[in-house]
Amino acid sequence: MLLEWLPHVQARPVVDTFASRIRESGKRSESALALIAKYRERPSWQLGDAIARTMTPAEHGDVVRLCADPSAGHERQMLVYALWRIQTDEGRSLIRDLVRARR
Repeated sequence: MLLEWLPHVQARPVVDTFASRIRESGKRSESALALIAKYRERPSWQLGDAIARTMTPAEHGDVVRLCADPSAGHERQMLVYALWRIQTDEGRSLIRDLVRARR
């Protein structure tokens, strides 16, 4: 039910509550994709954390692209954290780029 309502919710506290409850459902592409779509509308740390905890390897490319978008600023923190756990060349390269950009 939360996944059905998530696209229609706009109030940040409600979106964050939905994200935290969806996060508890475990790793599922369906959950991760819904959260990614909402994150693209308006990034938040809570959504990033929920994505990091629900994403499967199938969503890795989407997460790399979200991390690479500087417009989300610090809201990307948990997504970058997720890249450390799923070690790929693409993820490592982006992490190196992000670290260099902070210097």
